[in-house]
Amino acid sequence: MSEADIELQPFARTRSTYYGAAAAARAEDDQGELSEASDSEEEAGAEPAWNYDCIDFDDYESEQFLRGQAQTSEQDQIRISLTRWVIIFAIGVLTAMSAFIIDVLVQNLTAAKYQMVDSVLRRSVLQGAITKVVADVILALLASGLVCFVSMAAIGSGIPEVKSRLNGIDMPGTLRLSTYIAKVLGMTCSVSAGLPVGKAGPMIHTGAIIAAFVSQCKPTFGWKSVREQISENRSGPVRSKLPLRQGWISWLFGPFRNAQAKRDLIAAGGAAGVAAAFGAPVGGVLFALEEGLAMWNPKVTWRTFVCAMVSTATMNTLKSFSIGARGFLCADGMIAFGAFYDNNSTLYTVSELPIFTIMGLMGGLLGAAFNLLNLKITKLRMRTVHRHTMSRMLEVALVTALVSSFMFTVAARFADCRPLSTVPLTVGWARVQPTLSQFTCPPGEYSPMASLAFVQGQHALLGLLHSPALFGFATLCTFLLSYMLLACLVYGITLPSGLFVPSLVAGAAYGRLVGEAVELYVGGTHARTAGLYALVGAAAVLTGMSRITISLTVILTEATNNIQVGLPIMVTVIAAKWAADLIVDGLYDVHIQLRGIPFLDLTPDDKMEQVVAADAMNKGSHRERSNNPWVGAGESVAVVPRVVRLGSLIKILSETSHHSYPVVVPGECGRPVSYTHLRAHETPEHLVCRLLLEKKKKKQHERLHSKTKRSQVNKHEHTQ
Repeated sequence: MSEADIELQPFARTRSTYYGAAAAARAEDDQGELSEASDSEEEAGAEPAWNYDCIDFDDYESEQFLRGQAQTSEQDQIRISLTRWVIIFAIGVLTAMSAFIIDVLVQNLTAAKYQMVDSVLRRSVLQGAITKVVADVILALLASGLVCFVSMAAIGSGIPEVKSRLNGIDMPGTLRLSTYIAKVLGMTCSVSAGLPVGKAGPMIHTGAIIAAFVSQCKPTFGWKSVREQISENRSGPVRSKLPLRQGWISWLFGPFRNAQAKRDLIAAGGAAGVAAAFGAPVGGVLFALEEGLAMWNPKVTWRTFVCAMVSTATMNTLKSFSIGARGFLCADGMIAFGAFYDNNSTLYTVSELPIFTIMGLMGGLLGAAFNLLNLKITKLRMRTVHRHTMSRMLEVALVTALVSSFMFTVAARFADCRPLSTVPLTVGWARVQPTLSQFTCPPGEYSPMASLAFVQGQHALLGLLHSPALFGFATLCTFLLSYMLLACLVYGITLPSGLFVPSLVAGAAYGRLVGEAVELYVGGTHARTAGLYALVGAAAVLTGMSRITISLTVILTEATNNIQVGLPIMVTVIAAKWAADLIVDGLYDVHIQLRGIPFLDLTPDDKMEQVVAADAMNKGSHRERSNNPWVGAGESVAVVPRVVRLGSLIKILSETSHHSYPVVVPGECGRPVSYTHLRAHETPEHLVCRLLLEKKKKKQHERLHSKTKRSQVNKHEHTQ
């Protein structure tokens, strides 16, 4: 390889540098949670810096790009538009089909498990408890094994990963088919295991994976980066990360194999996941706008809405056929809230709005407390458990055994059997009756605590929202405290788990507690008061945990099929967000920061006013990082001078582990500086490829110039 000097031309665009573990340290410092900065990302439990890369959503306006744009005909534009709509419809249908399959599998597995446990429970309570714990542990270990041995990217809800991907952070394995398989099967097992986890969050990740696959029409696979080829001493031309575009598949899907188109379709897939989970297409669009894309336009809104509508219609059709109501699109999504009917003109009065506001404030604080406790547990888990695969699976087994045995014990300890005949008949009785658990009670009776602790979270939510019977203060307080602590412990273990259903169940228990207190001390129609207050409490706690506001209001309004609940939910959501923002960030943002993902907020921190480039690019000591969290940790960022030898450039790429390399020019001031005028950032692949192309173009220009000069000389000699 030649050692010729090459001049680097600065780009017009710039991209922010990844600060490594300093990002996690900065986030924890802002919350007052960090006493010491970690010396490395491995000690902090975050992913190494080289595992993440940034995505350029802007078009690279090269000569080839401009030439291709000029050659695009009107027929090509029509073909691209039709193909895009086919992709959008396919994303909606496949996401809904995945949701339906998960829902059916969970129902069948849960029914089989409880049928087996009930048969043993009739003979012996102890044997029934052991049977349930063993069944739950086996299912949880299956889910954990899928994550550990198939795809680690399937852990958790996937919303932090999708949110980061939509905002320009490329995370390995997030959108691969192996992650889809582990997510779908793992979510089925973890929900069936009776853990306080949900299906809504993983469905958003599932929809994003489907969108990424359908838009490219090929499985996602990794190509060796330039740095890996150099480290393996590979010879030959540098390969691009982009796949080759050949055949009719590439002719159709080639226009969508770019960062912009893929980002927009992934947003549509996430919205389709929300629509399939809740039956709320408008809420899905707003969720993608509120929690996903930072760059939005009317075209993306329209396409996302169509995708969410297709997903809702497909899910509704499949569920209506499964319940025997063919042709009637009356089924709910994966998570059913039931219909809030009432004979009165309204479900609430003006005098209750202050109560809803106070409930929102208290629910926001409750959700913020959940986030703080989960933050401490996750930091401890990252330092101790998440270093080995076997320790991860052992933690899953122990936590599942603890949750299953504790909830069984609570249900047995508070086994207050009541006759079913005492439950007043209401419009929602047909939905509520299957959620009432007999447990160890005689036939014709039910246990209020077992109806919450010994059933699936979906059934507990329906019972809290619609049961006309009183649960009692002791039952609700015990269940609320136990469920929130166990959900906080479970969120973060190595299996697919969502946050929506646990927070909705805990919030509904909190709201039901307030509703029964209002019914007891103020008076009112119990079936109306308790159910509405349970819904308001669910919205308050979920807002406090996740900080979802506008989309949550629309989702709950659509899911309940009653526009009257919109105003109480709005008041509650606003109050809950105001209260929770004073304490800690939302749980998704907390986990983004804990993992060291270089996610840039829309509004920069106030401390950045005093930050210069050298603070982020220079490796600082522990004392310097304690005084200034923006000082980089790990290795210092390598810079590339504007004129560099190609051999020196390859050496820089092979000896460093970060991805972006600023192109700088020497400072003109009289004092020595480490880094001066920051001109541009490039990834290693683009940098080397562009240098080789520029070098080839320069040689071609020199040959053309030499040929032209020789022809002029020959012409001059011929003239003489």
